[in-house]
Amino acid sequence: MISIDKNTCAACKRCCRGKPGTTTPAHLHDGTKPKIDKNYNCEYLGSFNKCGAPHGKPVECAIYPIVISDGKIYVDVACPAWEVAVKQWDEQFGGCIDDYNDGRGDHKFVNLWIAHSQIKE
Repeated sequence: MISIDKNTCAACKRCCRGKPGTTTPAHLHDGTKPKIDKNYNCEYLGSFNKCGAPHGKPVECAIYPIVISDGKIYVDVACPAWEVAVKQWDEQFGGCIDDYNDGRGDHKFVNLWIAHSQIKE
């Protein structure tokens, strides 16, 4: 996950704000999306910038300003700590998938959107 200095987040709060009545890009464990309240905050943004979402902070929030959408990875450069986030992302996940090898040789990696299209409902 991405770790940004709490003082940077306290001064910005960009990722937890929006237009009242809209939803955030995050998904809760039950598939619902948090709503933005009348004060322009995520409904789960509590005091001291703590996330009060049930079952903890959603993954989408934990990796912001990295945004995964439509099978691609983006960065929100409006976040004042985007460079820090990109460095952390690269350190954690920047290795080539071909470098992943546990010696068994039975891994079969496919693009996530291809895998999703193969799910039978």
